[in-house]
Amino acid sequence: MYFKEEKDCLGTRLTLEIVNDQIDQFKITEFWSFVVSFEKQFSRFLKDSELSKLNSHVGGWLGVSDEMISLLVEAERLNSETDGYFDVLVESTLSDLGYDSNYSFIDKRINLLKDNDLRRVEFDLEKLMVKIPTTVDLGGLGKGYILDVAKRYFGEMKGCCLNAGGDIWVHGTDETDKLWKIYIENPVNLDQAIGFIESDELFLASSNVKKRRWGKHHHLINPKFLLPADEMLAVYVQSDSGLMADVFSTALFVMGFEKAKLYLINKPHVEAMLVSNGGAIWKSAGYSVQLFES
Repeated sequence: MYFKEEKDCLGTRLTLEIVNDQIDQFKITEFWSFVVSFEKQFSRFLKDSELSKLNSHVGGWLGVSDEMISLLVEAERLNSETDGYFDVLVESTLSDLGYDSNYSFIDKRINLLKDNDLRRVEFDLEKLMVKIPTTVDLGGLGKGYILDVAKRYFGEMKGCCLNAGGDIWVHGTDETDKLWKIYIENPVNLDQAIGFIESDELFLASSNVKKRRWGKHHHLINPKFLLPADEMLAVYVQSDSGLMADVFSTALFVMGFEKAKLYLINKPHVEAMLVSNGGAIWKSAGYSVQLFES
């Protein structure tokens, strides 16, 4: 049996495909309910979300949920692992540039540059309390986290694919009993592909300046300078974790082409393909894409 369903959530469209002898509709409904509740809890665009409540308490201690603590602890760990290039403390920069809760897309910065606050999130794990030095945006890991949750729900199925706006998890085989075939979009023309990957178990994520762009700005902020990163066209990452794929697609993008190459050489557990501003393509040894001939 083959099942397919689409939902608009998390600021994008999610497409769920399942191949199995039996389709568990209750489990599918439960998964979609989780996705909706996740957005209500962690979206910075919803004024009643737990994240919005936290963002209204900058500089003060606040009790939060287990889930919030867990995500923030992991985000801070990955901030260290990526040499500071993945950073959830960029919400104020995004809002100042116009990517705010009202989607104004108006640059509201008074100064072109502002000092980067070097303070980090503080935790009291025993009391489930956190203190943030500035506002938080969890968009850089949210879709990847949802992919990991999907694997927990559907990992025993014969086949499954969840596409969360280009961040993808595939498992098993498709409705024709073949490996899932994921096309890698052209970084310049998103309606075209430059290659494909075939797999029966993989998480994929990408970052591209063509997405979530307004005027001369986009949402991929270099936390070192608090400005949109400008040294890359696109990054494509594959991993055995959705969250890790999501995080590293952002971190490698904002590093820039040369720094990202060095990082990947020294961090062999991360597999990726980079596309520079000039169109140069570099991929790590384990990145399994088959590129089309140009």
